[in-house]
Amino acid sequence: MNKNLIMILALLLLSVLAKAEMSLNIEPLSGTEKQYAESVIGKMRFQNKQVCLYDKQGIELGTTPISEIDRIVFKGIAEILTETEDTQQHVLVYPNPAMESIIVSHVPSGQTIRVYDLQGRILLSVQVAESEDTQISVSALPQGSYLLQIGAQIVKFSKK
Repeated sequence: MNKNLIMILALLLLSVLAKAEMSLNIEPLSGTEKQYAESVIGKMRFQNKQVCLYDKQGIELGTTPISEIDRIVFKGIAEILTETEDTQQHVLVYPNPAMESIIVSHVPSGQTIRVYDLQGRILLSVQVAESEDTQISVSALPQGSYLLQIGAQIVKFSKK
């Protein structure tokens, strides 16, 4: 089981224990958002270049190709992650696609930014010193698609 999946499942469990009103929103590039209530989700898997969600009985709720996802947002767990919904809504990642580096804006100081490949492996981890723009070099990464995690928010970006 990869670290990304373990983290997601831990956050789901924490939200149940904290009785948080949580949902997982998958925001595709097409703009048609899919929202799943935390109480329904039993498992989330990254397989065959897709995000697959299953209910607690193992019945598939839906799949979305990773290439079509703009971002994945966990709503209602801001207290657990010690950040606010407003902060999550204003995070900017540019340029996308990137060649040498990406800039991540509006991330609170002390927050960790992680870059994952599509297999869920952590490739880079950067601690934000100040809540100014944070530049992350992606020049060593091969061309392709990646996921950037900032707290509960996940943003997809491409490297040319």
